[in-house]
Amino acid sequence: MIGASRAGLGANQYRAGPSRMLAAAGDNECPGLLVQARSTTCRCGGVWGSKCQAWVGPPHWGHGKHPSPQCKWAAARLPGTPPEVLASLAGDPDFQVREGVAAHPNCPSDVLARFSESGDGMVRRAVAGNPSSPLDLLAGLGGDSSAGVRIGVASNPGCSPVLLRQLSADSDYLVRAAVGRHPSCPLDTVLGLARRHEPAVNAGIAARADCTEEILRELYGGSHVGSLLRWSVAAHPACPSNILQSLAEECAGMDMGLRQALLRNPACPAAALDILYSDWKPDAAAVAVHPNCSAALLERMSRQCGDRSGEIIAGHPACTPATLMSLFDRQGMVRTRRAAAAAMASRPSQLILVSDGAGGARWCSFADILQRSLLPAARALTEDQACPGHLLAILAGHRDPVVQSDVARHPGATAAILVSLLGCPHGQVVQAVVSNPNLPRSALAMWQLAR
Repeated sequence: MIGASRAGLGANQYRAGPSRMLAAAGDNECPGLLVQARSTTCRCGGVWGSKCQAWVGPPHWGHGKHPSPQCKWAAARLPGTPPEVLASLAGDPDFQVREGVAAHPNCPSDVLARFSESGDGMVRRAVAGNPSSPLDLLAGLGGDSSAGVRIGVASNPGCSPVLLRQLSADSDYLVRAAVGRHPSCPLDTVLGLARRHEPAVNAGIAARADCTEEILRELYGGSHVGSLLRWSVAAHPACPSNILQSLAEECAGMDMGLRQALLRNPACPAAALDILYSDWKPDAAAVAVHPNCSAALLERMSRQCGDRSGEIIAGHPACTPATLMSLFDRQGMVRTRRAAAAAMASRPSQLILVSDGAGGARWCSFADILQRSLLPAARALTEDQACPGHLLAILAGHRDPVVQSDVARHPGATAAILVSLLGCPHGQVVQAVVSNPNLPRSALAMWQLAR
């Protein structure tokens, strides 16, 4: 913190960033930097680019004032600093100012070339990580004696695949880890790094979105597979099914991080979900919401589920008609029954075999079952303000006028539902329809004329 100590600036103010540093600099700050940092007028009354010439550089810094160390530090790091100002700061004795100039994307190419031969390793590393550094400069820094500089080259977004391939054989594992994380690294090079089974390198490889099955198999097959690496492999959507199933079997040790990674993976197979549920019943809701959950597993979970889990099971597209019927008949589980009824209403013509009450059975559609449901169950559906329109349309044909009145008063009742209920013989239903603001005025006028 050389620049900060010379300026008498505290450590917290130094870490606060360029704009905060300028605010703490006092009367010695450069007014030109004030313009760039705060986007306001300069103390001279001018604006950068017109009257104020504060950014021209020496000897015009601050209209005759010599800039303070913190102003130079801030100028080297402000995003909009012009190249000519950076060039004037390149020879500053403070290494932190030179480091900021070397890392700035607006730094001129000749300054970058001069800095790449600097005796200060931090300055060379800043050049290596600068996205504006040309490829020939990066190639030269790729053979630098400092591992930190080579890490900067391997992390540079403009690093070429050829240079990354060369750096993959570096003697420092942190350089190889940076190569493995780079999005431009060729996949065959990534596979070669994975086969070395180095934990620090493999952790970065597992986070790549373009990992192939072969690479993931290599990562999982190592002898030193730590918890974090297993979690990364388990969460990767390209992970093979047999590996995901093996990882699910490893959850017997209550590795909750691994369990959550598997449940979040959209590629997790049904067999692995079955293992996760059998091993830990409280995961029922997380298993039921997974798109790959099988109908058999949903039926098994529905036998001993709570209200929240039952709601999720009923809303799953793989839920069978028999499972929906069993969930709809659950007493005291309001959310489950509503979700089951909504799912049944989305398939009104679905036939299911039900008991006829005389020891026999008959085929009924979901629409018929909902319309013949008991009054408490039906009213629990119509009292829900979020009841979907397709379910209200079915309940409008319920045999009980109380349910029909609830439908007629419902704010989600459509005009088509209300018009169909205007012909109901029960006066309470008609009055509820007339009081609903969703009823079209034309339909109301025709009904009044027909009375």
